[in-house]
Amino acid sequence: MTDTVVAAAIAVPLIVGLVQVLKGLGVTDKYAPVAALIFGLLLSVVPAAIGTDGRAIFDAVVQGLILGLTAACLRVGPRGTLEG
Repeated sequence: MTDTVVAAAIAVPLIVGLVQVLKGLGVTDKYAPVAALIFGLLLSVVPAAIGTDGRAIFDAVVQGLILGLTAACLRVGPRGTLEG
């Protein structure tokens, strides 16, 4: 497996957990997908921004969006499917 796949496999559950912590602190379900996107961006952009060029940061932004959207859908997906 590549490093990116391993990082994504670790990051998505971490993002879901961080969103759940925020919900425990009083953040409503309405803002949970936005929080997931922000956490996804932070987890990918911050490490890439340390000593790299602009192309790596762009790639990290795309990867962060994918991670955040995956975590948001993973958190809401089964519930939305069951409720119809």
